Amino acid sequence: MQTSIRRILLLLWLIYSLDSKSQCASGKYTYTLSGNIATDIYVTNGDTVLIDSTANLIGNLYVINSRVVNCGNITNSKIKLKGNWLGFNGKLENFGNIKSDSILVDTIGDIHNYHIIDAMYTYIGVDGNIDNWVLHKTDYLEMNKSWYYFNIGHLFINRKLNVTDTRIRNEYMIRCKNQFLLDSSSRLFNGCTIYVDSLFHNKGYVTVTSLSSPKYSKIIIQEQSINSGSIYYMDICDLTSFNSGSFDLNTGTLNSITLCQVPISCPDYTTIRIEENDLENQRIYVFPNPANSQINIKGLDNHEEYTLNIKNILGEIVFTTYNTQNIEISSLSNGTYFIEVVKKGLIIKAIKFIKS
Repeated sequence: MQTSIRRILLLLWLIYSLDSKSQCASGKYTYTLSGNIATDIYVTNGDTVLIDSTANLIGNLYVINSRVVNCGNITNSKIKLKGNWLGFNGKLENFGNIKSDSILVDTIGDIHNYHIIDAMYTYIGVDGNIDNWVLHKTDYLEMNKSWYYFNIGHLFINRKLNVTDTRIRNEYMIRCKNQFLLDSSSRLFNGCTIYVDSLFHNKGYVTVTSLSSPKYSKIIIQEQSINSGSIYYMDICDLTSFNSGSFDLNTGTLNSITLCQVPISCPDYTTIRIEENDLENQRIYVFPNPANSQINIKGLDNHEEYTLNIKNILGEIVFTTYNTQNIEISSLSNGTYFIEVVKKGLIIKAIKFIKS
């Protein structure tokens, strides 16, 4: 119940806080960082700090019991966030670009990512939390006694995803290019697509986010699957098996499992050819999100030709337009949609947005 309430409050908070222009406006912060910054930055004692759009931080960033809003560029070796047990979070809200060797979300650390995070190593510790709305790319993602990882964007793990005593919720797309390990104390709630290239090993509990979402969300496994936990209401595709959907090894519980059906609502990496190393494509984004009357597409090349398809939660195209950056959506019913950016016949970007 507490988790559900927390998610509802988070979504309500996001409706009022996703306007990056207001978040990136100076004047309401303890101080603002601008220009090239080569020194390490320590934000402590409850300060609120803005890294503005002109800033390029190459020093390390330490946030302790405080809040940082990044609207510029962070290119450094280490980012560390930490709160304390009195309720003070170490919080980072990212509306810009982050490229770091390591991101350590320690005790009661909190990251809200609304644009691009690219890190070699990401660690989420005790009661830490990450909400990813656009793109989080990392070689290693390790979660140990974390509060939550909540993904409604693109989460790319190039090497290994290791989940220990943690809850992870996916509402759009996770791509793990090597191993996805879920221990016996962890919970995975999947509402869309998870693609694992090598080994998916479940010792915990896997189910859909809710039975009111698409009946069967999808886990696609390229090489090997081991289940010694419990999996419910899931579409499993073990692509190395002649009996697609069966596990290489199953000693746990499988209940209401389908056998690799065609996805009805969510894109997957067998149909959407996203170039993971092309960050130019990943810089295409929609704002505001949620939106009421109009969405704006940023990051499109004005000299290229694009087709823009809006699909509903059933995967049906409800609107198509061409070579524009502003789309009127007031005629759409409230709900969740996907906008596909198509270039030369290929879907180079699929973005989830909410019509409210």
